[in-house]
Amino acid sequence: MFDPFYSYEDAGEATGNTLPDTPTAIACGDINLNPQTFAALDDEPLRKSEILATARMSAIHGCKQAGLLLPMHLPARLTDVKVQFDFDAALSRIGVTVSVSSNDADSLEMEALSGVNAALLSIYSALRHHDKTMILTQVHLLEQHDGKSSPFIFANEYENLSL
Repeated sequence: MFDPFYSYEDAGEATGNTLPDTPTAIACGDINLNPQTFAALDDEPLRKSEILATARMSAIHGCKQAGLLLPMHLPARLTDVKVQFDFDAALSRIGVTVSVSSNDADSLEMEALSGVNAALLSIYSALRHHDKTMILTQVHLLEQHDGKSSPFIFANEYENLSL
């Protein structure tokens, strides 16, 4: 059945439909775990999927509530939020990338950054009894396209950061 408000990705997850040239912001961040916690999480796929499902919902909620969290920021009516998780076993790291779109907002970087932080905090909350040494790192804006000015694309120009 066709639903005009949602499209479905290959994994069967519903996503909002985004019109071309709509304002979009993409942010990312990482959570570093100790190797034992990462291995334990990798060994339990059901627990891992529950943690990631909760983190995905936290990211969406964080994007939607950015206007309430930040006193000088007006809430945006979002049309699409995409959340992606990347796993790096060599570094015991989980990466989170959040993409946010809206048909009527100019600037969405606060929504994307709030979503990344909410997802990372959700993972931290789920694993805090196993690992108190987790570190949230490298939270930053990757891209922003507002349709009015030239797009922003992150370039690692900092010598003291290894991204």
